[in-house]
Parts: sequence; structure tokens; C-alpha cells
Amino acid sequence: MSKMKEKLNNLFEYRDGELIRKVSGRGRSSKVGDSAGTRRPDGRVQVKVDGKDYLRYRLIWIMLNGEIPEGLDVDHIDNDAPKSDDRIENLRLATRTQNLHNIEAKGCCWTRGKWRAQIQHQGKTTFLGYFKCETAAHFAYLKAKKKYAKEFAPHVA
Repeated sequence: MSKMKEKLNNLFEYRDGELIRKVSGRGRSSKVGDSAGTRRPDGRVQVKVDGKDYLRYRLIWIMLNGEIPEGLDVDHIDNDAPKSDDRIENLRLATRTQNLHNIEAKGCCWTRGKWRAQIQHQGKTTFLGYFKCETAAHFAYLKAKKKYAKEFAPHVA
């Protein structure tokens, strides 16, 4: 067991996407049984361990699965859920490219009197065409996103 995983298991109990304190924190407000962490403006929760801030979902991954392999990120499967949905069943390992694919973007812009759609994948930009309306350009982008990103594509209706 890694030192970090061992430390986390000594400090916290995992419970449905939260880290519950097993020991009191330094502040008077951090007691055994409290949920650890503070919500950032972007909605993510950060937790302080040994004076350093970590994103809670990364700590949960390490605590339950071990170290995050070099070159991989911890990705949230359901990006439609709140950014604080750190349940282990909503987390997976992904490459940086896969992780960036599930961020929904517009994928199009207005240029030369038409909507231009394009997608970036593995550092390469692929032109998808010009369209009369933004909706059609965005649809082409989402279709390409599904092709390249597969299960890492954003969930869209």
C-alpha cells in the first residue's frame, strides 16, 4: 500500500463521494465525523492534507484504488452531475485527451458568413465543414466528438 493511500485511510473514511474525518483537523470546526473539504468557486471540493490542498476526487481515487498512474487523470464520468459528485462509481482513469473530450464545447464559430465546425483530437484540428446554422454546426461537432472520444464524449440528448 502506498504511503499516501495509507495516510488517507488513517485520516478519512470514504462515504458516498465524501471523505469523513477519522481525526480532528487543526481548526476548531474540523471534528471527527465531519465531511472534509471546502467547496471552491468552480464547484469542486478541495481537502487539505499535511498543509497541501488536493482535489477531493483525486484523494478518493488514491484512497480506494492506489496511486494515479503517470500520464493519467481522474475523470468524472457524468459531467452533467454537480462538479462535487465524487462518488467512486462516477470516477475513472483517463488520458488527458480523453478527459478533455468530455468537456462539452460549442465546436463552431461564425466566419465568412457561415458557421464553421471543427474538432481537436490528439493535437490535430479536423475541419468538419461550413453550415448555414449554428445548430447544424454544433451537431456535426458532437457527432465527431462521439466518433473520436467514444465513451468519453459528453452526454447529450
